[in-house]
Parts: sequence; C-alpha cells; structure tokens
Amino acid sequence: MYQEKQRTYMAIIMPFVVIALFLIIAIISPETVGFESHYLWRLIIWPVFLILSLGFFFSFMHLSIKITDRYLQLAFGIFRRKFYFDQIKNCFAEEYNMEKYHGYGIRLAKDKSTAFAACAGTGIRLTLVNSQDCFFTTNNQQQILTLIQGKIK
Repeated sequence: MYQEKQRTYMAIIMPFVVIALFLIIAIISPETVGFESHYLWRLIIWPVFLILSLGFFFSFMHLSIKITDRYLQLAFGIFRRKFYFDQIKNCFAEEYNMEKYHGYGIRLAKDKSTAFAACAGTGIRLTLVNSQDCFFTTNNQQQILTLIQGKIK
C-alpha cells in the first residue's frame, strides 16, 4: 500500500564507518595502529567486530516505513517493529523531540516511548492500546497520517 525510505544523517552512521576502517587497518597491519599482531585478536575477534560495525552501518543507513492492509512496519535494517492497526488508538503529527530521545536511530525515552528517528523534523506519534507511544520521522507526514487514520477508525 505504501513504502518510504528516509535517509539517515551521515554524521549519525559515520562512527560505524570510522570503526570499520580502523578495524580493517588493524587486521591487515596491526603495527600501523600501535597493536601487536596477536593471532587470536587479529584473525578472529577483530573481524567479528568489523562485521558487526558494517552491519550496524548498513542497518541504520535509512528508516523504512511500510504500510499494508494489516499493519505499519518501521525498520532500520534488521531492527524492525510491526504495529497492527488494532493496536493503535490514535496518531497525530509532531516535531521530533531531541531532549526526550537524546539522539537518532531507535531511541527509548524515560516514559517508555520509542522513537524511530532518521533525522530531525516532523513525524508521527502513535498512541498504542498498551499505553506505550511510538514516534517515527517521515518525509510524507500527511499522506501517512491519512492512511493510518483510515485504518484505525
């Protein structure tokens, strides 16, 4: 029914790239970065960290929003959450609150609400039946609001 991919700020995912580059250098030539070439670290543990770092980089490159007849799905790569329309009480437009969530990506607030935020700006807050809210950023706020409100009423 609807799909959107919202790009994440490069500054947010850049640390994963820096870590990956550092690990590649450490694996190939550990002396260059001031490490001794221990076999276990160099050939087993550092490659695992490299794969994890690259996995996080590719996962958080963009926020995917998918709306079907039955549910709304928010995803950063493999990190996904589905909201079936019978779980949603209400939805409304809102600005992203940096003070509440302290950053971008998948964020938890003290009030136990969750945010899927790829960038600053406007988004949509979902009020759920289980009293937990979820906020997500979008480039097409009005279109998504119309679709969700049509499914929950």
